Amino acid sequence: MNILLIGYTGFIGKVLNEQLKKNSLNYNIFYFDSKNHRIEDKSSLFNYDLLNIDHVFHLAGKSSVIESWSSTHDFFQTNVIGTINILEFCKRNKCNLTFLSSYLYGIPKSLPIYETAPLICMNPYAQTKYLSELNCDFYSKNYNIEIVILRLFNAYGPGQSNNFLIPTIIEQTLSYKQEKLFINDLAPKRDFVYIDDIVRALIASINMKSDTYNISSGISYSVKEIIDIVFKLTGIKKEIIEHNKIRKNEINDLYGNYDKIKKDFNWEPEVSFEFGLSKCIQFYKKEIS
Repeated sequence: MNILLIGYTGFIGKVLNEQLKKNSLNYNIFYFDSKNHRIEDKSSLFNYDLLNIDHVFHLAGKSSVIESWSSTHDFFQTNVIGTINILEFCKRNKCNLTFLSSYLYGIPKSLPIYETAPLICMNPYAQTKYLSELNCDFYSKNYNIEIVILRLFNAYGPGQSNNFLIPTIIEQTLSYKQEKLFINDLAPKRDFVYIDDIVRALIASINMKSDTYNISSGISYSVKEIIDIVFKLTGIKKEIIEHNKIRKNEINDLYGNYDKIKKDFNWEPEVSFEFGLSKCIQFYKKEIS
C-alpha cells in the first residue's frame, strides 16, 4: 500500500511516520511539504509516484487557537483551502483519506461528549476544522472516497512544542533558573490523549469506512492536577503563580466518549496519563542535559 503523509514534520506526523516505517513491508511512504498549500509538486518523485497513492493522511495545518484570532485569514487559507486541494487530489487519484480534525463541541451540555453532540465552533481554528469536515463529507458522498474523520481532543507526548500546556509546565518545573511556576488559569479541565494512542488510531483508520470518531481518553484533568502530577513525578515543587487570565470562550471541563471507535475497531487509549507524563518528563530531561 502506498501512503501519502501530509504534515510529516509535525508533532504527530513524525511519530506516525516512524510507526509506518516499522511496517515497511506493508507501506510505501511518500511525503508532502505542509508549508506548500497546493497538492501539486513539480519534483520527479511526485510526478512519478503520486498517481498510485492508496491512502492519504492529512495532518497539516495551523493549530494554535490563540493565533487563529489574530491570523484568521491565514487559518482559513491554510486549513480550509488546503484541505480542498487535498480532497481534489484524492478525487483525481481515487485514493482514500484520513482527516485529523479537532474538538468541535463548544461548551458541552453534558459529559462525556459523543460524536452526535452539537457542533459549536468557539474560535476561528475550530471553524476551519468544521468547514473542512463539511467538505470531507461532501467529497465522500459525491465522489465515492472513503474519508475517516478523527476528532482529536488534546494531544500530548514527548517532543510537543513548548507552546502547548504540558511542555510549558514541565519546562518550568525542571528549569533551574526559575523558582516559581507561572500559569494563566489553573481551573480548566481537558481530555488528554498520548501520542502513541493517537498514532494507533490513525493507522487503524486505513481500514475504516467513511465515518467520524472521537479520539479521546474519557478522563479530564485540570491544569492544577497536571502540575501536581508533574511535581510528584519530578520530586520538584515550586510556588505556583496564577495570572487569572481566562482565554476567550474558555470551557471549564470537557472529556469525550470513545465507545464508537472501540466498538468498530477495538481502539481505546492504552497509556495512562501519569505514565505519559513520565515519558514527557524523561524527554525534556534529556533535552536540557
